[in-house]
Amino acid sequence: MARAPKVVSIAGVQQDKLAAQVAELRGLLPARIEYQRIMARLQRAAFDAYLAEGFTPEQALELCKALKL
Repeated sequence: MARAPKVVSIAGVQQDKLAAQVAELRGLLPARIEYQRIMARLQRAAFDAYLAEGFTPEQALELCKALKL
């Protein structure tokens, strides 16, 4: 007699993967926040440098928007 196919639920596996990914993101959060702080400082330094070189605040802002750090 042939065996009936075994039904396996993947819902639990997907939730386990998601839970692991969330835990990983939580672990990375402090480093990501510090990274954003550093990037903000770099953007501000660029903006201030443009102003020091004689660009208007509007021009400096547009240049910073175009600058991909």
